Amino acid sequence: GERLYSRMLATGELVDLPLDDLLKVGEEELRRSTDAVTEAARQIDPSRSPADVIQQIAREHPTEETLLADTRRMLDDLREFLIERNLVTIPTEVRPIVEATPPFARWAFAMMNTAGPFEEVATESFYYVTPPEAAWSPRQKEEWLSKFDYYTLKDVSIHEAYPGHFIHFLHVKGAPSRVARIFTSYSFVEGWAHYTEEMMVEQGVDANPKFRLAQIIEALVRNVR
Repeated sequence: GERLYSRMLATGELVDLPLDDLLKVGEEELRRSTDAVTEAARQIDPSRSPADVIQQIAREHPTEETLLADTRRMLDDLREFLIERNLVTIPTEVRPIVEATPPFARWAFAMMNTAGPFEEVATESFYYVTPPEAAWSPRQKEEWLSKFDYYTLKDVSIHEAYPGHFIHFLHVKGAPSRVARIFTSYSFVEGWAHYTEEMMVEQGVDANPKFRLAQIIEALVRNVR
């Protein structure tokens, strides 16, 4: 209920806003994102509805066979962009390993599984991308791959890897104390990754308005969540 939820926010996130005020913040962000979706879709094709434009973009995706290879190239390009623009410090040469999501974790389209801050043996971090299931029909596979349109895949890769969660947790390993390496704030961990999505748009990582639309749609998902 309200009491426990408020206590959770205050304890875990140091957020002590009244819940009504917090809801207003979320609703305002929802309005901002909704307006931005309409504007971005208009830039792409003013003669079509936002829903039609989004469906059009969804058809521009990798194939089942190229999904992982395309993602690997995308990560290399994003990393190079960060270095060229000197946007964040990349503390090591360690790269995430892009692999198909293990079957037990295929509730997600794509996700970062980073090595723990004290890990000395299994030090690899994995960026998991979920391919269509082999037994699916061609239609089911196409529907699944439509979520991996190139623009959304780039935005998700920014969020999960460069400069989102992967870069964040590379820095966590170098935090000055064990406590700082153990405890995290959910609002900061996710907040950083979402911030970097919009930051990369502003920095010009992809001038195509389809990329901006994909980024806003991902923000909209979080708004309503």
